Amino acid sequence: MAKEMRDLLIEELRNAYSAEKLGVKAMARTLKKIQHEGLHAAFEEHMEESQGQIERLEQVFEELDTAPRAKTCHAMQGLTEEMKELYDQGLEPELLDAAIIAAQQKAEHYEIAAYGTLAAYAKALGEEHAGELLHETLEEERAFDQRLTELAENEVNPAALSYEEGEEEEEEEEEEEEEEGLEVQGEQSGDEGSRGRGDRRGGASSGRGSRSAGRQSKQGAKRSATKTRRAAE
Repeated sequence: MAKEMRDLLIEELRNAYSAEKLGVKAMARTLKKIQHEGLHAAFEEHMEESQGQIERLEQVFEELDTAPRAKTCHAMQGLTEEMKELYDQGLEPELLDAAIIAAQQKAEHYEIAAYGTLAAYAKALGEEHAGELLHETLEEERAFDQRLTELAENEVNPAALSYEEGEEEEEEEEEEEEEEGLEVQGEQSGDEGSRGRGDRRGGASSGRGSRSAGRQSKQGAKRSATKTRRAAE
């Protein structure tokens, strides 16, 4: 339990030590999912920086005459879990790159806040060199965050939007083709219906003609029979 400012500094250092190690593992996983070359390069470079940041934290522990020990950073755990959830959403590469930047910037903003606090604590305690080391890491985190913003605004987000527009155009074309197909089917059905009605009308007329001819034949036979009887009388 922290009882003074120095204790707060050490607790926050242990938390940051854990966060950096969790962050490096998360970035290694994320590298396998990134498609955009510039974004991939940015992650690779920041992974190397993060290794240096871990060593820098160990230097600060040494200056404070404290053994380097990590205290599980639950905040970074949650952020890395959120990143992993993106991989199971079945996003297209362009969309996944954009989502990865958003998730990584959440982690960067957390680290910026953490290192800003650590540098302020070290300065307040008169630990000038430790404060400089922590401030150096703070600037690296800020620079990476800015780099992600520029990549998102200039390249990654426009690529994601272009993909979505292309998908919409394809869907519209498919809908038009389906509508045209339905119209053709409707016309064919109409033609077949007309022929069917014509055939039925023709059949009905033929039937009526046959019945009329039959009646006429019967009437003719009756008239012939009557004439025969009269002649006989």
